[in-house]
Amino acid sequence: MYSPVLSTMIAGAFRDHAPAPREFSLLNLKSGQSLTIRYKSIGCSHHYSYRFVFTAHEVVIYALDTPGKIGTPRKLGTHRLTDEERIRLDRLFVFYAGKTEGGCPTVDTIRFTKRDGTQRVRTTTYVDATGSTLNRREMLPLPNLAGRLLSKHPG
Repeated sequence: MYSPVLSTMIAGAFRDHAPAPREFSLLNLKSGQSLTIRYKSIGCSHHYSYRFVFTAHEVVIYALDTPGKIGTPRKLGTHRLTDEERIRLDRLFVFYAGKTEGGCPTVDTIRFTKRDGTQRVRTTTYVDATGSTLNRREMLPLPNLAGRLLSKHPG
């Protein structure tokens, strides 16, 4: 359950916390709400996509476009999120909501869909062509989050 006091205390524990846009903040998800993110990355030598289904304290991750099984999601598993991971993800979401133009040949498309129960509340799509999220310690890039489960369940 969301607690403004707890969220403020958690955020205070990490320097330079910038909250995600309220409607897409993991720290602000209430019981019964979820945030689904469809993440697609296309670059010179890669093409992959994932679906992340976040609830207040965990995420279920699916690999999409599995070779030989186009359109068939493959469940990678469930990951319990730490408070630090939720804050780092919120920072990533703030980054996406900002100006993300760039000249990198890798283009990431990120579609956020917030739900309250089964009711869709809002859907927004961001495009990031900066190539600057993977090496920033204050954020948790979505491919890195998926990689934690991929390393446990390869193939």
